[in-house]
This record gives sequence, C-alpha cells and structure tokens, in this order.
Amino acid sequence: MGSSLLLVAISLGTICIFVYTLSYPRRQLPLPPGPRRLPLIGNLHQLDIKRPWESFHKWHQQYGPLVAVKFGARTIVSISSDGLARDLLNKRCATYSSRPRLSVCSENNAGELHAALMPHSKRWVLHHRIALTLLNPGLSKQYRQLQDLESQRVIHELLQGNDVAHSFDRYMASVSFTLAYGLPVQHHNQREVLQIRNFINGLRDAMSNMFVAVAEIFPLLDQLPGAFAIWRRQGEELNRHATAFFLDNSMKAQSAPGWNWVRECERLKETQDMSLREIAHVLGTIQEAGMETTPSVFRVVIKACLLYPACLSRAQEEIDEVVGRSRLPSFDDMGRLPYINALIHEAARWQPITPLGLPHCPLRDDEFMGYHIPAGSTIFPNNHSMVNDPEAFPEPREFKPERWLQSQDPPFSPFGYGRRICPGRHHALDSLFIVISRVVWAYTITHAYRNGEKVDVDAWDTHTSFTSSPAPFPTVLRVRSQTHQEIIEEAWTSTKEKLANFLGTFNPTSGG
Repeated sequence: MGSSLLLVAISLGTICIFVYTLSYPRRQLPLPPGPRRLPLIGNLHQLDIKRPWESFHKWHQQYGPLVAVKFGARTIVSISSDGLARDLLNKRCATYSSRPRLSVCSENNAGELHAALMPHSKRWVLHHRIALTLLNPGLSKQYRQLQDLESQRVIHELLQGNDVAHSFDRYMASVSFTLAYGLPVQHHNQREVLQIRNFINGLRDAMSNMFVAVAEIFPLLDQLPGAFAIWRRQGEELNRHATAFFLDNSMKAQSAPGWNWVRECERLKETQDMSLREIAHVLGTIQEAGMETTPSVFRVVIKACLLYPACLSRAQEEIDEVVGRSRLPSFDDMGRLPYINALIHEAARWQPITPLGLPHCPLRDDEFMGYHIPAGSTIFPNNHSMVNDPEAFPEPREFKPERWLQSQDPPFSPFGYGRRICPGRHHALDSLFIVISRVVWAYTITHAYRNGEKVDVDAWDTHTSFTSSPAPFPTVLRVRSQTHQEIIEEAWTSTKEKLANFLGTFNPTSGG
C-alpha cells in the first residue's frame, strides 16, 4: 500500500513538473516593448491626454510595430501595422472578439446595452446578430432607394444655401430614423436629431474626460459614494435620457405606417426573449455609430476637395465622362467611378475618424511574435500610426486618392477587424458614394472670402476626443452650370412626392 502511494505521488509530481515546465516559458515571455514605467501610474505621465494617438505614434517610431504601456493597472498594447492587426484580430478572432470592461463609459453611461462597447457575452452575440441581419449586404442594397431620395434632398438644400455640414447631418439622421422608426427628418435641428446628438456628445465627452479616464484605469474609484463619483451620476442620467428617447421612438414605430427596423426586429428569433427596451438600445447603438462617423467622413472629403482642387477637378472629369451633365450619378455608376471611390477611401485614411481604432480585449492569455499578451488587456489597432506609415503610404500627410487606384488591398481597415468589424460598413459606403458623387457632380468647392481676403483653412484643425472630426471650416459651394441647377430642381420636384409616399410602399424584406 505504501509503495503504491509513493508511486502515485511520484507520478503526480512528475506530471506537475512537466506541466510547469511547459508553461514556464510562456509565463516568462515579456510584454511587447515600450517606454519605462513608474510605479502605480505606469506610463500615464507620458501620455498626451488630448491626442493620445500622437504619443503612441512616437512610441511606435522608437519601439516598433507592437508597443505595450501601462496605465495604472491596465495593460495597453498598440499595433501600428495593418498586417499584424489582421494576423492577431482577424485570424485569432475567437480570442480577440471582446472589448475591455469600461465600468463608467459602458456600464454607467450606456447601461451595459451599447453593443459597440459591450464585452463578449451571449447578449453581445445576440445584439451583433440583429445588427448583421438589419445591415447585411442584401438589405443594404434595398436601402439604396431611401439613400437615393435623401441624397437628392441634400443637393437641393445646398442649392438653397444650406450649410454643407448641416445637410450631411440631416441626411444621415433622416436615413437612420426612417429605417429605424419610420420617422423622416426634415431639418438638421429637429428635436430628435438634437437629442441623439446630445447622447453621442455625452458619451464621447465621457470617454475623453480626465476623471472618467482615471476611474477606468483605477476601477476602485468607481466604488466611491455618489457624492464623490460625479461622473457616475452624470453617466446614469445620460443613460436614463437615452433609454427614454430610444424607447419612446420604438413605441411610436410599432404603430407607424410601413416597414421599419423595430417591426422587423419583433419578427426575428433573436429578439423573442428581449424587452422592447433592449431592442431600442440595439437600434440606438446602430444610429449613434452611423451619425458619429459617416458625416465626419463627408466633411473630410469636402475639406480635401477645398485644399486639393486638382483632386476635385479629376473627380469631376471622371463624372462628366461617365455620367455626363444631363443626369445625376446613380448607384449603377458606382463600379464605373473608381476615382470617386478612391476619393472616399483616401478621406477615411487621411484623417481617420477613430485614430486609435476601437479597442479589442483578449479573452485568454496569448502569445504573439514572441511576446505575452495578457487576458483582459486593451488592444488598439492604431489607425493613426497605420495611415502615417511612409512605407505603406508614401507622403502620408498628403491627400492622394490615386494611391487607392494602384492597390487592390491597401494596408488599412477603417471599419475595424475581426468579429468587431463594423456591421454597417456596406450601408455607410453606399451613403458616402451617393452623396459625394452627387455633390461633386453638381458643385464647385472653393474658399470663402471675408473683407476681400481668402479665409485660410487648417487641414489639421479637428475636434478630438476618442474620435476625431474636422472642426467647422468656411467653404463656398456653387452650382457648376445652369444645366446642373435645372436637373437638380427637376429631380427634386419628383423626389418630394416619392419621399412623401415612401413609407407606405417601402418593404425591403420583400424586395420592394
């Protein structure tokens, strides 16, 4: 008996030593390189709070394509290579499909129901499936009917002297609200638009607020009583207002005429155990994402056309050759207007809307390129560094659409990576194409003048938080000819009637 126990003990000990030996090298692997850290705060003192991507870019220039830093207890890994980001986030998407836990931004401000910020869970999988269903390529093509009509409204508004940024905002809001609730938007300052814009700004401000950042880095601070944790009270209030807004519109959509996302969601098997409140948040997340990003790309394109007039001239030459001057560009022209598409892709590269990219989080410890990637760390596919890599993009700070004509697979993924890639990317590209092609077809874009002096526009003047968008800039849009003006006005005459009757006839799930 004693010898048997001894044999078992020796066997178990041998197995333990063997397992430990196998695991020892992994546990001894270092983090990716990075700047030296201080106790407790790590690298916080070295970070540019207003433009953190600039700090990471400098570190990448010094330490290479993988950089690790510490912000308090959090480990941050930044990737400056699109190829490496694809290797890690696409090929190992089962490990990297989560988001880091954000106790303030996600749980307080968004009530744990914001799919874009939600860690991987059964709930996230359901929310993601719903978004994929509503925004799949087939349905997105059906939405082109609405995008066609609303983009005609845009170029008619510009004919009346409307602010170009306001027209872009109204367009995106109207497409989103019509699809979600059957609620078209007539004005950029309509109550619903102002409300959702307030929620977007509130969440964006929270993600760039110093106190919130400290609470995210040191989670124990979020356990402070409400009297001290002001950010928590503000976040919970923002979430209450957002929930009431999304829920109220969803309830109205149930009785609205025609097809809408709320009604479609109620038919899906994924929503059978969901409350209307949760469905409302799924749709609210989609709306927020579209209204935060797509109008910003619109404005970058206009700024680029203003500062690089040769690019605008080339785009107009292409449109005049393919489309002519007797009709508007249409979706049928998309494959025949490569320079217009290149103009859009270059705008997304030149001034990326999410400079650091959206964070991923590994569900388990991993090894990559000989480095240890800890479970629960924050992984940034660093868009700013990718698009400013001179080897991938020569003269990266110059706006050069032709670079997208020379490569079928440029090293940049503006819509993200892996299972977290933007589900609305097809819909967004359709909006960008139809609006930009028609604005470029219809208008010249020139500098504004004040007291006889040209008003200079700073290419790099941006509003920055977690996202980046062009600061307001003056510009003048003039219709290219009397013929263009007549076509815009004639098209709008019939479009008004079509928009008025649209909700009664639109049913994309039946192919109508």
